[in-house]
Amino acid sequence: MVLRKIKIKYKRKDLYFKVNTKNLIYYLEMPKLNILNDVKEKERICHALHNPQGIKSLYNLVSCKAKVTIIIDDITRPTPQKLILPIVLQELKKSGVEDKNINIIIALGTHRYLTRKEMKERVGLEIFKRVDVKNSEWKDIGNFVDLGKTKNGTPIKVNREVYNSDFVIGIGSISPHVHAGWSGGAKIIQPGVCGWETTGATHLLAPRSPELFKIAGNVNNSFRKEIEEIGKKIGLNFIINTIVNPEGKIYDVVAGDPIIAHREGVKRARGFFVVPIKELADIVIVSAYPGEIDYWAGAKAVFLSQRGLKYNGITIVAGEFPEGIASTHVQRETFALKSVEEIEELIKRESITDLICAGDLIMHARLLKRTKIICISSLTQKQKNNLGFKSAKSIEDALKIAFRIKGENAKIGVINDGWEILPELNT
Repeated sequence: MVLRKIKIKYKRKDLYFKVNTKNLIYYLEMPKLNILNDVKEKERICHALHNPQGIKSLYNLVSCKAKVTIIIDDITRPTPQKLILPIVLQELKKSGVEDKNINIIIALGTHRYLTRKEMKERVGLEIFKRVDVKNSEWKDIGNFVDLGKTKNGTPIKVNREVYNSDFVIGIGSISPHVHAGWSGGAKIIQPGVCGWETTGATHLLAPRSPELFKIAGNVNNSFRKEIEEIGKKIGLNFIINTIVNPEGKIYDVVAGDPIIAHREGVKRARGFFVVPIKELADIVIVSAYPGEIDYWAGAKAVFLSQRGLKYNGITIVAGEFPEGIASTHVQRETFALKSVEEIEELIKRESITDLICAGDLIMHARLLKRTKIICISSLTQKQKNNLGFKSAKSIEDALKIAFRIKGENAKIGVINDGWEILPELNT
């Protein structure tokens, strides 16, 4: 027996365990970057801003009297906002836009509100003092403007301040995503700064799709089409999207038209996040890092890992999840063991009114039909039981459980940084 020492991220530290080399068929992690210093990263951001895709530069687009809203993602994303924002404000200053006419809205979707301390950390103290920075206030129904419906009937309710702005800039990052195929682009608008009704409707599209487990990495999907129609109607004028590692270090940056620049970013991101494998595993071990804040975020790693796992395989997920399952979606735990049919009936009867949660519950039900999940985390035993997960204290203990189910010759795949990496079978 030849053992190989393996590491994955857990609690933002390296967790080590050993695997028999005869069982191990792949180990995936984020490609190593030639780490740029701050000056080089700033140069890359400036280059993207001065060479935008499909549109003129900010200097030529923004009027000196314009009221500008900058929408940024929250702490569940690794986008280096502190590095980007001073450069964007400098570009706006060149156009004659005064700080008093600029505000920054944190696109929470339905995530929890950031504290003042977290907002300062997110944007940097200098920016926090210079311009108005606020959460998107998704809980306040009076905070939204009703813009009717999309062609497919999705209600459009958007943050009033965003809609009333003269110019809207979205700053986010691009990585594989289970609903939108790829994050970034118009996703900063929906779900970023839209109301419950809008987000609920769009978040039922992927869960109900027969292609659910094939959407990640595919930009052509119903969710993406809806959010881009919504982004256009609301008036998203310009995006800056980074491609970064989990620590927020820059691989590439694109800027410009919300669709054209996003598609260019996706092309570049594929080479960074999509990793080819030669064979599907019987057991996949996946780190939820850097999406460990709660299982609502960390579930993304479990879904992406399915692309490297055989149907009816075993998933071992390691994620701290210090904020529990889903602090803003309490029904997520209540109905987590319901079948797809039962969830649809609960939606029909309006027993589940949180349609965002309902979409996630459908995805979870379909996930549990595909794989058994063993969880290593700070979730309580009750929480793990309520999710339908087996529990283990270590990777080694989890593997013992998995081998009892799949046999001692079971093939193992390991995915570090699992929240970002998408395995792709070479056929």
